[in-house]
Amino acid sequence: MCGDNDIKKLTEIFKGMSPYNEYPFFEFFFQILNVLGNPLFLNLYMSTSLFGHSTIMHLGDKAYVYGYMTYLKRETAQILSLCQTSDYGQLKDLLVRLYQKQIEAIRLYHESLPLPQVPVEPIPYEWNYFSERPLVSFNLAMKLLRKIYSSFGNLEFLPAFTSLAKEYSMPLITVRRAVKILSDIGIVETIPGKGTRVLVGLDNPAPISKFSTPNLKKALLQYLQSMQIILIICKDVARVVFPTLSERSIQGTISWLQNIQVSKDYYMAFGVCFNLLREQAQSPALREILDGLMYFQYLGYPLNDVKPYAFRFDPRSTTVLLKSLEEKDAELFSTELQRLALDIFKAGKEKLLAGGIYEAESIVLPPYCFQ
Repeated sequence: MCGDNDIKKLTEIFKGMSPYNEYPFFEFFFQILNVLGNPLFLNLYMSTSLFGHSTIMHLGDKAYVYGYMTYLKRETAQILSLCQTSDYGQLKDLLVRLYQKQIEAIRLYHESLPLPQVPVEPIPYEWNYFSERPLVSFNLAMKLLRKIYSSFGNLEFLPAFTSLAKEYSMPLITVRRAVKILSDIGIVETIPGKGTRVLVGLDNPAPISKFSTPNLKKALLQYLQSMQIILIICKDVARVVFPTLSERSIQGTISWLQNIQVSKDYYMAFGVCFNLLREQAQSPALREILDGLMYFQYLGYPLNDVKPYAFRFDPRSTTVLLKSLEEKDAELFSTELQRLALDIFKAGKEKLLAGGIYEAESIVLPPYCFQ
């Protein structure tokens, strides 16, 4: 996806690389990811890079450090060459080797450290972006919205703020902000002395067309950004996780998909299958990332009833995903999951643009996603 200007910037970064400074390598990949137009992806890249990076400069072995950094620059030159010849198969293989080499270097660094005086637990990776203010208020608002659409009738009252704070383990101020968001988009209204009354609900799921509130606009863009990341990574994640799935987890998901076929709630199929990967991934860090991406999906809930939504009533993906699980076909499962994610991304982007959020136009996809 890199154009001539991007390649020019990457070449300038490459020329600035030396065996005595590793940060241009981070900048190089940051610049590549930048073409996706997704600040959330850049945040994830920086979050994982800074957490997982133990600088090999501290190894104390000057010959090894020089050789390793020279190797990185040589591979970076190869990346540029493969990009210019559009040889993306070899490029992907090179990137895998590059990360394997990085893991080897980090392992050497850790082995060079003195053992601690007392045993210590490893520090887990945490992607905190989605749990920070103001996003945490929006996540709670979308959870409340989901509950309203599934449990509350028109003109019913929500529980008191203190009850909601206890139910969701949130500070009272966060609950107030979340309800204010729902009020801004016309879902509820506050009646002095009585509480918060629902204006839509189970018996009146009116579509939301008011996307002009700045914070809601930001939240919906972050939903689409998270969907873009899911779409780009889900096929590879599925290929890695699928062979490790337990028979119990597979049968549980089969049961879910069979229920979806009966209820015709086909829009649930993606969430059920993505959650299977999230729960069964062997890597704690990968589970954390997938959990964060799934958490972002609450932000897209206002889009559920906004037209066009034909893809939500398409039984094909549910049938194919069910077949892939029954036959334990990892490739069919990963391919269909990506196809369904593409439908969801395209529909979400179209809805945002129709609602006047034109910034969604800059969130683009690699060509391979359409193959």
